[in-house]
Amino acid sequence: MHTTDSDRSSPAVARASRRLARLAFAVAAVAGAACTESIPPTPIASLRITPGADSFFVGRTTASAPFAVTMLDANNTEIRDGRAITYTSSAPDVFTVDSKTGVLTAKAAGSGLYRATADGRFIEATVKVIHPVDKVVLNTGDFSLTVGTTRQLVPTVLAPDGSAISGRVLNFSSSQPSVASVSTGGLVTAIAEGTTTIYVGVEGKLASAVVTVTREAVASIQLNPPVAQLLRIGGQLQITASPRNAANLPLAGRTVTWFTNNPTVATVTQQGLVSAVGVGNATITAECEGRTATLQVTVTLIPVGSVTFTQVADTLIPNDQKQFNPVVRDTAGNVIPSLLGRTIAYTASNNLVLSTAAASAGVIVTAQNTVGSATITATIDNVSTTAPLTITVPQVDQVSISPSQATVQVGSTVQLTVTIRDANGNSLVVNRPIIGFASNATAVATVPPTGGQVVTVTARAAGTAIITASVNGFPASATITVP
Repeated sequence: MHTTDSDRSSPAVARASRRLARLAFAVAAVAGAACTESIPPTPIASLRITPGADSFFVGRTTASAPFAVTMLDANNTEIRDGRAITYTSSAPDVFTVDSKTGVLTAKAAGSGLYRATADGRFIEATVKVIHPVDKVVLNTGDFSLTVGTTRQLVPTVLAPDGSAISGRVLNFSSSQPSVASVSTGGLVTAIAEGTTTIYVGVEGKLASAVVTVTREAVASIQLNPPVAQLLRIGGQLQITASPRNAANLPLAGRTVTWFTNNPTVATVTQQGLVSAVGVGNATITAECEGRTATLQVTVTLIPVGSVTFTQVADTLIPNDQKQFNPVVRDTAGNVIPSLLGRTIAYTASNNLVLSTAAASAGVIVTAQNTVGSATITATIDNVSTTAPLTITVPQVDQVSISPSQATVQVGSTVQLTVTIRDANGNSLVVNRPIIGFASNATAVATVPPTGGQVVTVTARAAGTAIITASVNGFPASATITVP
């Protein structure tokens, strides 16, 4: 048989293959033995619990474990190998816990520890079991307050079984805080007139009370000055009024109305200003919201300090007349504006020379036909003039008319001036129409029968008329030509 190198080598190849097969089996056996050994789990170094709600209502069961529990290794890395965690309750009469799922069931009000355990490690969280709020009630219904006062609200939180619950967070509010405010503790403070609703809320439950705020009542009125006052005629007094509450504290923003029972003696403005206008007594009343206060005012005459005349000397021709006015002053030298019924008595030192007659504002002095001088004295309330008025009655010596001649057209007028002089040539003045006038031809020119020192002549028709003036028997004339 013909063989090749490959034929000659066949037994050696077979032996090599058998060795490789045995080696592969050995490796496989070793590998199989390695796969059957167990790897130990990572040790739990600690547990971490992340709480959700820590309060639970009685009778409620959570849908799942209320706390998330995490297993951590020594490097604080989370272990997620599905190892079992066991859950327990330290107070099973308050709440129970499903040992496998951690689901919590609240039994009764109280507290306890929720424990999670894994591989000998455990962690705990505090659990509180509370009653659910059924309603909240206030210690009052609707009520009223006066501005500036307060009232404490006391709410009671009730469980479904009617028992009171404490420790809940209460929230107070006012629908109109500008009328009444409420503090976080339930203290209501009245601020302004109006109506508001005060609410208290707890866990979705509400209670309310309507508060009506009114102004604080006026209990009294305090006047200043507080006691009766004495005023002089023409004087004034400012009175202030302060409305007060029952505690005698002032009330702001109130309107006071003023009255007088005797306006002929004293008047009063709505600002409390009293004016003395007549002698006597008056009661001034302040009224505010049904309360009143009164002040008695007595008005007397102003005492006279002096009386003088506006002039100390004058001259009157016989039969002339003039009014002279006095000035009455008080003891301080102030002019008394009104005598209010008091009269001044006047006397002449020589009634043969003068006669007097009291006028509304002074005295009317008439010169008699007797030439000479006299003094006029004024007396009021036993106070007389210290400087009497001296009147001289001179003798008329001459009378003249100017112009002494005048030409006047028909229907026109001319004024004539009468000059009167005494024996010394002094010009005299008349104060009333005491000069007599006459025309000798009234068809030509006319003149009033009496007048003052200036008289008007009227031309009536062509011709000549003599106009005569007579003063105390002393004549003077003027010629009037009417062309």
